[in-house]
Amino acid sequence: MRWLALTALVVTVLIGAVLITSPITFSYYRYGWFAHVLVTLLVFWLARRRAYWLLIVLSAVALPVALILLPPHFGALNLLLILWTLGALPLFAAGLIGREIAAQPLLPPRLLLIAIIIAGCAVSLRSIHDFPNFSATDEAMIFNYIDTFERTGKIEASLIPYRAPIVTGNLYIYGAELWTNLFHGDPFALRDFSALGGLLLIALVFATARRLGDTLTGWIAAALLATNLLWMAVSHVGRQEI
Repeated sequence: MRWLALTALVVTVLIGAVLITSPITFSYYRYGWFAHVLVTLLVFWLARRRAYWLLIVLSAVALPVALILLPPHFGALNLLLILWTLGALPLFAAGLIGREIAAQPLLPPRLLLIAIIIAGCAVSLRSIHDFPNFSATDEAMIFNYIDTFERTGKIEASLIPYRAPIVTGNLYIYGAELWTNLFHGDPFALRDFSALGGLLLIALVFATARRLGDTLTGWIAAALLATNLLWMAVSHVGRQEI
């Protein structure tokens, strides 16, 4: 718990330093930073009282609500504050104090972690249509690969001067071409393809963590992935990362 407290202190100080250096940024994020400080103090007060279930409930209730209330074009710092303050921090604290009660029935924390996973997936799936700017995500490049493959049978980009293996793998082009033919005319087909891959990745992480540890470890790992900033940023974009 000492290392977690030190990490929380460093994060709080660093964010505060970043905000102080820019008056405009501070005026925009000051309430989020103050809320972060208050929630951090609450988390460690609950951890000191060994309130395992209250920490789980805090993350399970507050994190999905905060993620769902985020506007489509949210700032990265807003998302980082929410994921760390309401997701990682209380869950890590609960994990550090929860070993002695791990043998108790897992149904309540399992349901709460499932709620977190569903909330993260909902944010990602909502972004499929709420972020319509394809050019900002380089998705036009992938469409060019697929169009060239359909016309010539070659894995190359007719409008981009890069070799195909450098930009994207051939296997992804095969799968994307089949998927877009199944949903011909849908401009969001590639994003649906990536979203499906993101959901399968959550299932794979859960299965792997459960195999290596136990069921609770699997649900925690899946919840951490579903609220991970990088996963939320790319799991709904029609590119090859997922």
